[in-house]
Amino acid sequence: MRRALAASAVSLSLLAACGAGDGADDEVTDEVALPLAAHCSVNVVGKGTKDVESDYLPHVVHCENGGAPFEALKAQAIAARTYLYYKLKKGTSITDGQGDQVYSCGSGPTAAQIKAVKDTAGQVLQYQGTTIAGFFVAGAQQSPPSCKGKTGAATEKYVTYNEGLTGSKVHQTSLGWISPTNKENRGCMSQWGARCLDAAGRTSTSILKFYYGADISIVTASGSCVGGDKDGDGVADAKDNCPSAANASQLDTDKDKKGDACDDDDDGDGDEDGADNCSLVKNADQADLDKDKKGDACDSDDDGDGVPDASDNCPRNTNQSQLDSDKDKKGDACDDDDDGDGVPDASDNCPLTKNADQADADKDGKGDACETDDDGDGVPDAADVCPKVADPDQADADKDKKGDACDDDDDGDGAPDATDNCPALANADQADDNEDGTGDACQLDEDGDGEPDVSDNCPGVENPDQSDSDGDGRGDACDAPPAKPPIDDDREPAGGQGVVVTVTPNETEASGGCGVSRGSGGAGALSLVAVAWLASRRRRRA
Repeated sequence: MRRALAASAVSLSLLAACGAGDGADDEVTDEVALPLAAHCSVNVVGKGTKDVESDYLPHVVHCENGGAPFEALKAQAIAARTYLYYKLKKGTSITDGQGDQVYSCGSGPTAAQIKAVKDTAGQVLQYQGTTIAGFFVAGAQQSPPSCKGKTGAATEKYVTYNEGLTGSKVHQTSLGWISPTNKENRGCMSQWGARCLDAAGRTSTSILKFYYGADISIVTASGSCVGGDKDGDGVADAKDNCPSAANASQLDTDKDKKGDACDDDDDGDGDEDGADNCSLVKNADQADLDKDKKGDACDSDDDGDGVPDASDNCPRNTNQSQLDSDKDKKGDACDDDDDGDGVPDASDNCPLTKNADQADADKDGKGDACETDDDGDGVPDAADVCPKVADPDQADADKDKKGDACDDDDDGDGAPDATDNCPALANADQADDNEDGTGDACQLDEDGDGEPDVSDNCPGVENPDQSDSDGDGRGDACDAPPAKPPIDDDREPAGGQGVVVTVTPNETEASGGCGVSRGSGGAGALSLVAVAWLASRRRRRA
């Protein structure tokens, strides 16, 4: 570390002023107005008179913090000049050494150090019109990005961190008299810290405000060694980008080297400020989406929906609700696929409901995913026994809550409709007596005689002529002949009883349509007699 980093030049003199010497009354606290005349020369004790801008300050910057990068060198130049001006308020000379500032250290300034002084010619720090003391010490070696927090150096205790602070909130350093009325004590810069801030990308102005407060001003004195200042803004005419218009900030939005104060097109977009809807932001097209006379380039709410562009999911489309159906952070108002199903809204049959397959059972142009009646049969899906197949009658033969229109076993008999010979009537046995492919359970003409069962007088026996000799409504084909009386003779069967033969149709036999059953008066033997009698009658008839 170079001797320059000791930087106690300021501290020793001011410590004496704030009580280490003759007392606090030695501290000067009166306001000092902006120096209208620059100090172009100074008597350096033991070294003679030196030119301030071309000799004294380049040597001080070299000796105090010569190893610093360029922005830190510029900050050092301004702080050193500020201390010199502060010192010359009280006398006519300055010492060479750590009692004030180090001028000689065995070698001369480099080109960068000379340039740092030249680029800041005449610039000093002021607070409310008072030139401050501009304290600086070596401090502790810090690390970006914060460039503060480390201790270990003896001089770190004097360093103040005042970034963003103003007025009475600015921390004063113990190197000077601490009092709200002392405008000259606005803190203390760390030389190691300045290097750190430069490495972090800070400018010389940012570095100075980091230590001396946000309300510190950089003003420029006028003089032959600095240049005139016609507009009295503290910036020498030679460096003033508006020498005839006061603009201490030297703001030049479009970087055309003509300050905004005297530039009729601050942003350089070709539109004069008076008519430019974004005078400080380049926008040659003057686009103004919401027609609020504030160009989009400088409007924080381009679409004027009350939602700032930074958080608006459709900054170019009015959508106060910020509706985003598919949660893709792109509002529906500017999203060409609101539901995120891969089908553009323009052709999506359910633009707000995801349905990549675009299924539309009833072909009504409204997808099933967002349709309350998919099959269009007039029955809402929630109550429809076949929501995907139109069945307005809601037929459900087997009452299984699955409509026949979409049920592959309508009668629920276990036989699929495709092979069921009676799909509408349960017939698990699939009986089909006439083998016509239609099950008996649903046969309209079971015996296949051409007469429907409903009017067939012998539905189980083929009788196309439907003859019914006795007119009893039962066809001859399935009706037994009338009972014949027994042979009339004087003999009576054993037991003294007559034989009663009752002949009844046998509905279970298909071969003759008639059966024989016994009457109430005989037993098994009586039945045999009846059979024998019938046989003899048939023989005689034959």
